[in-house]
Amino acid sequence: MCGLTGFISSSTSINGKEYYQAHAEISHRGPDDEGFFYLNNQNQHAFAKGGDTDKDILELIDIREADDIRFVMGHRRLSIIELSTQGHQPFQVGKKVLSYNGEIYNYLELREELIAKGVEFQTHTDTEVFLAAYNIWKEKAFEKFNGMWAAAIYDLDTSELILVRDRFGVKPLYYVASPEGLYFSSEVRFFKPFGLLTEYDEHSIYQYIRYSETDFDESTFFKAVKQVEPGHYIKVTPSGVQVSQYWGEDDLGGVNDPINNIESMLKAAIQLRLRSDVPVGSLLSGGIDSSLIVGMINSIKGLDNFEAYSAVFDDDRFSEEKYIKKNAEYLNFEPNYIYPKPNDLVQNIEELIHVQEMPFRSLSVLSQYLIYKEVAQQGKVKVLLNGQGADEIFTGYAEHYSFYFYTLLRQRKFKLLLSEFRAFMSNQQMNLTHSLIWIAKTLLAEHMSKEDKYNFFNSSYVRKRGKHLRKDFTPLKSRLYRNLSFSALREYLRYEDKNSMYFSLESRLPFLDYRLVKLAFSLPDEALIIKGDTKAQLRHVCKGKVAKEVYERKDKTGFVSPQESWQRNELKSEFDKVFEDIKSNGLFDFTNESSIYEFYQNYVNKEHNDWALVWRIFCLYKWKEAWITPSK
Repeated sequence: MCGLTGFISSSTSINGKEYYQAHAEISHRGPDDEGFFYLNNQNQHAFAKGGDTDKDILELIDIREADDIRFVMGHRRLSIIELSTQGHQPFQVGKKVLSYNGEIYNYLELREELIAKGVEFQTHTDTEVFLAAYNIWKEKAFEKFNGMWAAAIYDLDTSELILVRDRFGVKPLYYVASPEGLYFSSEVRFFKPFGLLTEYDEHSIYQYIRYSETDFDESTFFKAVKQVEPGHYIKVTPSGVQVSQYWGEDDLGGVNDPINNIESMLKAAIQLRLRSDVPVGSLLSGGIDSSLIVGMINSIKGLDNFEAYSAVFDDDRFSEEKYIKKNAEYLNFEPNYIYPKPNDLVQNIEELIHVQEMPFRSLSVLSQYLIYKEVAQQGKVKVLLNGQGADEIFTGYAEHYSFYFYTLLRQRKFKLLLSEFRAFMSNQQMNLTHSLIWIAKTLLAEHMSKEDKYNFFNSSYVRKRGKHLRKDFTPLKSRLYRNLSFSALREYLRYEDKNSMYFSLESRLPFLDYRLVKLAFSLPDEALIIKGDTKAQLRHVCKGKVAKEVYERKDKTGFVSPQESWQRNELKSEFDKVFEDIKSNGLFDFTNESSIYEFYQNYVNKEHNDWALVWRIFCLYKWKEAWITPSK
């Protein structure tokens, strides 16, 4: 788990000192070591060191002394597998050089497969396996990897650069194509010293304010900054940038007997993600996903000296503590509790905006940030498992009921539809009228453009729709695929990466093992929601591993906060100041500050309760203040 940066150009060069200053912006991603590989205008190439390079690395030139650089890749290392200097990067095999962030969990199996093909290994690292696999199978190697990764691969023979990202976007990879050349990095902050973050992306801001969507394509909130999309790689050559996809909807499904293989597949996914040369713990809410991970770890190896971390609140309406305690008693271990307070936002908002680099949609990000901060301060573990991704593949959101009912209606399974609808009303404690209205609103929202009822924008914009979904998906599977490949999972993964890596911690997500995702999409829709219960198959696996009170829950909470109450009470003065400044000085050129201020006053006067939109504007203001440098 690490971070990478780089620059490539066929016409311009940079100096090592300037580059190193920018590279230092991501030092938190890898405090254990750093290294560099560069090529100058005289076509000379060499490995180089920096100020934090491991002292046991052989003597190298300091990257700050290099000049006329037309290609450079840098690496910061967080040592998780093979803690010795064998894991130093960049790493070279033959004519290929690699800088890589992430973990290939099945590297031992791939190593044996490659040895059988005659490959001789010099180290015991997954890094060497990554590059050896690429040398043998080229881009097809990405389809063999089970893990999370963002990588840069440079070919000394062809002068081509490959930038690749894992299937679901667990690890980030950004780039800027400027007139001088192409810059790339694990984090946006690397681009700021080069003056590349001066302009915001209007459409990203529009999507965020109006539709509460981020990470919907290659765009970011910065006009110049693009992201390599999940399941894609880009090839950079002197003639330009070529984008290719190696994983998508055609790769889902196709697993035989999926229902009887869920438990064994999840167990295998967790076992792979327990591979580590440093201690492994877990985040833990009171919900099914993270509870099941801990329960299965208990069945795999026990929970002696196991550390789990939870965010809980004094207000029982928002706190998961009672469910966490039930599970802890059932499994006989003691969780670590973190108690977020309203003042935590006041104290940490600037740093949190700096860490996240882009606006976020709720204060669940704060809870997660505080958990990772506590984990880092305790210093007991460097790797944590998390339940992210289960909602998107096993039905974890309320909207999934609507799409399931629509699926059953289209399939003319009227008897099952009636039975499931009755169970839904009972579980959700909704009457017939409210249930039908809620379902209709959910489905219509997919096909109707949301009205700009607050008149926030001075110009009209066309909404970018989600990716086209395969026609043979049912409405429910189509929605699950949208959840998996579009906002908000990609956004949640961004939160996860930024928060964990800021504190030099690694987060691993067993539910995003691609084999488990393929399996989930192989399940018949009737197996996903049963008797009004979402995640029906996971609830079944929970039996005997998780406290009954947890897997029989009908509500969904997760890492939440009493945000609505905080905004109206303890944090009101902070919000007042922001909206007063928007009224006086505006927000963006294309937004209407008087309408925004009126909207806020109506909120204060309780004429509406669109607290989530109030937050997004507040967060956007703070982001602009922190990140957008005024144009000169």
